Amino acid sequence: MLDLCTGDGQYYSFKGVPYAAPPVGKLRFKAPQPVSSWEGVRKATQHGPICPQHDIITLQFIPGNEDCLYLNVYTKTLKPESYLPVMFFIHGGGYKSGSGNVE
Repeated sequence: MLDLCTGDGQYYSFKGVPYAAPPVGKLRFKAPQPVSSWEGVRKATQHGPICPQHDIITLQFIPGNEDCLYLNVYTKTLKPESYLPVMFFIHGGGYKSGSGNVE
């Protein structure tokens, strides 16, 4: 499932799509492992959880979840034959803080 967003044009969003198995338990500090598949249609309308981190300005701890390997996909069309450019965005924070949650 997806969100249809309007405003300055129309686009579709798929939020909270897992790209690797949660790095918890025996997978902690290991190379990413493939994500398990799911049955049926996955609801992709909410951002995934953010990783635990410290705010780089206040240095306060921001609670999060170690199960935080999710991405968000935004597209203008759902037609597979519509080849479109892809932008890969890494949020700011110096690889120390931040998330893909823009809300």
